[in-house]
Amino acid sequence: IIGELRPWGWSPGIARELSPLGGSWEGRSRGIHGKSWSSRLLRRWMEEVREPWLDRPEEAGRPCMSLEEVREELRRLAGLGHGQAMVKAEWGTAGRGNARVRGSLLPEQERWLEKLLAAQGLVVVEPLLDKAADYSVQLWIGPGGKPRKDGHHLFFTDARGQYLGHQLGSFAHRLPKGVARFLHGDGHEPGRWRKLLDESVRRVGTALAREGYRGPAGIDGMIHWRDG
Repeated sequence: IIGELRPWGWSPGIARELSPLGGSWEGRSRGIHGKSWSSRLLRRWMEEVREPWLDRPEEAGRPCMSLEEVREELRRLAGLGHGQAMVKAEWGTAGRGNARVRGSLLPEQERWLEKLLAAQGLVVVEPLLDKAADYSVQLWIGPGGKPRKDGHHLFFTDARGQYLGHQLGSFAHRLPKGVARFLHGDGHEPGRWRKLLDESVRRVGTALAREGYRGPAGIDGMIHWRDG
């Protein structure tokens, strides 16, 4: 007897596959799977929480619905000092549908973008940051909608951001030299990293619950170097 279906993330396709077993997409929002949904949520959070060690709201990813909007966003990021950017497909997963742009779009990238925009409606443009580490937070949203943190781990990607695998076990000991100390405020704020993880679970989990989502979810984050 199956007591409950718990796929790693509901989607319309998964619901179709599991419908013979009682899987249903009813009450769940398709929009939460889009890059634009998470980028808007991140921007709102960054506007509310202004910490010098966190990124600025203007560096959050921006949804773009046309080739000209992408060009404009690349120019804006260049003005902020970001000479490279990542263009991400709205419905891409595990880094598929990403393109790395140095300065301006190449002709072949423009052709790729036109096809992608016609098929998916929009892309998200983000600054390409000097990555120190990728990490993910696992959470669970129960029947009542309350999120619970289940752990966090490092993971690895290639140059285009495509997923390669996870590092299980110790987190802090696997970070580049000096990063763990930075996360804890160089010894002056030992709890700030834990607070950031807990707050990310609360905000993302609550937003997903409002959309009717229940079950497992994940949050991908990046720790990066910054000049100055």
